[in-house]
Amino acid sequence: MFDLQENLVLKTRSNEVYTIKTSGNIWCIKYGGANYKLNWSKIIVDNELLILLKNYMVYRLLSKSSSTVINSDFRFLKKMSSSNLNYPFEYNKVIFFLSSSGDYNTTYGFKSFYKWALNKGCKDFKNSFYLKIKELKIKRKNSYEAIFLNQDYLSESEEMKIIDSINDLDLINGLSSIYEIQNKVILHLAYELSPRPSQFYTLNVSDFKIFTNKSGKKYYSINLSMSKKRKSLEIEKRKRSISDSLSSKIEKLLSLRDKRNSEDTPTPLFCDIKDKRLSVKDFSQIIIKELKDIGVHKSATDLRHNLAQNLADQGASAEIIAELLGHNSTIPARAYIASTPKIAEIKATALAKNNKYKEIMTMMTTGEIIDESTSDKERSVKGVVNGQYIGGIGSCGLPTNTSCPKNPVYSCYTCVKFHPFKNGNHYSIKKNLQKQAQYFIDIAENGNDLEHNRPVTQLENTIQAVDKVINLINGLNE
Repeated sequence: MFDLQENLVLKTRSNEVYTIKTSGNIWCIKYGGANYKLNWSKIIVDNELLILLKNYMVYRLLSKSSSTVINSDFRFLKKMSSSNLNYPFEYNKVIFFLSSSGDYNTTYGFKSFYKWALNKGCKDFKNSFYLKIKELKIKRKNSYEAIFLNQDYLSESEEMKIIDSINDLDLINGLSSIYEIQNKVILHLAYELSPRPSQFYTLNVSDFKIFTNKSGKKYYSINLSMSKKRKSLEIEKRKRSISDSLSSKIEKLLSLRDKRNSEDTPTPLFCDIKDKRLSVKDFSQIIIKELKDIGVHKSATDLRHNLAQNLADQGASAEIIAELLGHNSTIPARAYIASTPKIAEIKATALAKNNKYKEIMTMMTTGEIIDESTSDKERSVKGVVNGQYIGGIGSCGLPTNTSCPKNPVYSCYTCVKFHPFKNGNHYSIKKNLQKQAQYFIDIAENGNDLEHNRPVTQLENTIQAVDKVINLINGLNE
């Protein structure tokens, strides 16, 4: 056993330095302008295990971000307290505890704790034991599954209300309260760049930049922190251009507060009535209130989803979407891209209205679209996609006594012998292909093999081909 580090010095995302006295029962961890208490007197485990857990938490706080500790490790400790596990651990009891919890954070937390103790050479921690529990897998909820099912985070009328509000200069000029102006700036920034509340929280006056070219033209930018670096202790900020209208509002806000850009003094860009930095929770509540005041019942998260979906609809790559949202992974961006049929629909509609049907037909990857009533039943295509049986989507042009050497349904939409039915359930095909693509993406990301993954690419090509059929049918029905 080893001694516990007495004073733990930590730094918040706003560069505030604070100390945790580890000898006390209550550790106060600061994150996003709020204090989160870890009460060790409520962690009911034997004394030897308690000392180990405290040392492990010191390691986690020094090596991981506070948000990771609060959102993941707190849950692990709570589960450990109610587990009735005795130290030294018994394999069967550990497996029962982890399996019955059904919680990814608990399973990951225990594995991480055991590996840390093993590397520290702690008594009764064995490599053979760790290798056994390492193999235990708990299904993790797909964070981006809902993206496939929701393509319109803001309706057209809701988006127009927001645009009208942020462009209402008379309203802004008529405001006298610095906090009312500040709230309008927050709403405008939330719509234009859609930062997370945690990104708002780290903004300083020095992050607002003004550049003037030789002809006197001014350009404006703001430095936003990367939003998804959960495991990182350091804050990485990246420059983002902002509109002249948003910049003028920020300049007005700063002139009223009499604050100027300073690299040496990290003055918060947004403050409360006591001139203290607004908390993460404050930003969430302000955005919800400002939206509600104009008749839009949405949140900061909805605005982020809307921005990402709009970028995907306009053909932005996964890398660009990830960069603009501050993500280190392209996984969520790929989910937005996979869920959007809008660009293809717009193109197909425009071409149909311009009597370009013949040109569209040359772009098709399938045979001619037909009515199901004109097709022989024995030629009907059937198959299984993502574990779901699907039939009645089209007719195969191969001779009836010929078996297709390719995989039915998956290969049909890129085959000229396939004749899609005008009333076929092609949306169901697309939905199931997207879910299967996301499944492959998750597996590939876990194996660090996403960049050149042929199954994902093949599924994406098939999804695009299904989109073409859907859009052509929509054009024919107009």
